[in-house]
Amino acid sequence: MANWYMQLPSVQRQKRYKRKVIACKHLLGYFGKQSMHNIESDDIEMYRKHRTDAGAAGTTVNIAVAALSTMYNAARKAKKINADMLPGEFVIVESSNPRRIITDEEFEALVAKADPDFADVLICGYESAMRSSEIANLRAYQVRLDEQRISGGQAVTVDYIDLGVFDTKTGTRRTVPVSSRLKGVLKRRLRGLEPEDPVFTDSSGRY
Repeated sequence: MANWYMQLPSVQRQKRYKRKVIACKHLLGYFGKQSMHNIESDDIEMYRKHRTDAGAAGTTVNIAVAALSTMYNAARKAKKINADMLPGEFVIVESSNPRRIITDEEFEALVAKADPDFADVLICGYESAMRSSEIANLRAYQVRLDEQRISGGQAVTVDYIDLGVFDTKTGTRRTVPVSSRLKGVLKRRLRGLEPEDPVFTDSSGRY
């Protein structure tokens, strides 16, 4: 179901598509061996506990649960599944200090008014969903652009950021996809850097 949903052109055009890709990775890692017909509300609550125990923020888990709900309901509307195959409830847990998701228009206004160096940081955070600490500590060698891979017998070019076990809050290695907009920022900032140099610094070289 996830493969079907994520390949829909209308979904791939969404601004938050990259975030849904990350959410699906975690969902498939947990539910991948279960039949979608057998997933119930309590299974989703167990998924929430699993992710929060691993250090994920409540808002991050909410994004994944919302994505799961959207996939199930899209599959039902497309007559891929019957209504009785849906879990009873997709619970979104509100935080005591919720973070409001800004609109695309608000984000573009922030970028337009921000200092150029900080604007690059904002773009990285918005396009990749990386944590602020991960962005601040990002080094040149972790950025992999225009790498050639073989997929299905075909040569493909991939762009990603490689976060190791010591780079993430949860202590797990993570591959972060790089969007075309973020790729432009990274290419510009990587010029002249040594592998261990920080990617995001200000005009004086501080980060």
